Amino acid sequence: MEEGTRTFVNLDSMWYGISSRDGWEEIHIVDDMNDYDVNPNPFGKDVDPFQKPAALGSTSYGSFNSFVQSKGSPINCIVENRFYRNVMDGNDRSLGKTLANCRYLTCLDHGLYGLEVKKEGTDFQGLEIHDIGSLIPNLD
Repeated sequence: MEEGTRTFVNLDSMWYGISSRDGWEEIHIVDDMNDYDVNPNPFGKDVDPFQKPAALGSTSYGSFNSFVQSKGSPINCIVENRFYRNVMDGNDRSLGKTLANCRYLTCLDHGLYGLEVKKEGTDFQGLEIHDIGSLIPNLD
């Protein structure tokens, strides 16, 4: 287990730890808590989705962990999105469509973000970060 882990979170039957390192926080897979024979990693063998840089052409900041570091903000919460893959009206940049595309929702001190899984075929490419708070009037 990584030193400095302050809490654990289960996302898609995988255990992750939220740790402080060098004054910033990150999410990482906790191998000791996962049985990959029973629950294989949905992102691929040996892939930590929060460490992997976002897909080429993405408007994200690289990996989710590097985004958190660039903002200098603690991770208050991360959850599976109950609206994921729901059919919602609106254009591609609307709150409904963005929520439906994001697998996880996370709250940092400075905002609410959605994390969209990007794949090329079946290969995981990275998480694209969407500023959900900016889509909700008066939230930010």
